[in-house]
Amino acid sequence: MPDLSDVDRQNPVHGVDAAERLTELISDSKMHVMKDCAHWPQWERPDEHDSVICDFLDRIDT
Repeated sequence: MPDLSDVDRQNPVHGVDAAERLTELISDSKMHVMKDCAHWPQWERPDEHDSVICDFLDRIDT
């Protein structure tokens, strides 16, 4: 099953290290790191967030 880890560089709860590990463990996994963002990417960087999500969904073979 495809997986996307959309990680915020300054997130105090979920760090990039955890997302990197998930990406290693889950086949067909992608990771995107958002810079200058803490915990709410959909509000802090909505254009980038939406673009990443839409690109990922467009690539899923349904």
